[in-house]
Amino acid sequence: MKVAVTGAAGQLGTVVLRRLAVERGVTAIRSLDLRPPAVASGKLEHVRADVRDPEFARFLDGCDALVHLAFIVTGAPPRPVFDAINVGGSKNVLAAAVASGIKKIVYTSSVAAYGVVHGHPRPIVETTPRVHQPAFPYAAAKWEVEAWLDAFEPQHPDVAIAR
Repeated sequence: MKVAVTGAAGQLGTVVLRRLAVERGVTAIRSLDLRPPAVASGKLEHVRADVRDPEFARFLDGCDALVHLAFIVTGAPPRPVFDAINVGGSKNVLAAAVASGIKKIVYTSSVAAYGVVHGHPRPIVETTPRVHQPAFPYAAAKWEVEAWLDAFEPQHPDVAIAR
């Protein structure tokens, strides 16, 4: 299996690449990030890629699965840039994966997608209603991608999407 990983140079991406590199069933890994990964493996190929690229599907050619980790968590780029990468980029990458014929997708969500608000039950579970928090950019972006996936996923019942 050939696995593409967006955000592979990040903290979580580094852990995921190390894990994939030792998996026997994984024959090749394609790191898709603006920065090269901090992991070395004979299975690993790095491709400089921006999640906002309208031609992103070309980076997924020959891949069987996608792990989408690319997301700005720290730093404070202007909100339009933050949203273009996190929300628009996620939509672009996920749609490109399906258009490329990828049938297995992992999207890293966050408990922040439920909103960081007073009154949530403990623990928060998948059936807990999500609360959109536009004033908290990270939570808002995770909420918006989840809401988009709620509509996107049923349109592609042949694709396994884990989030």
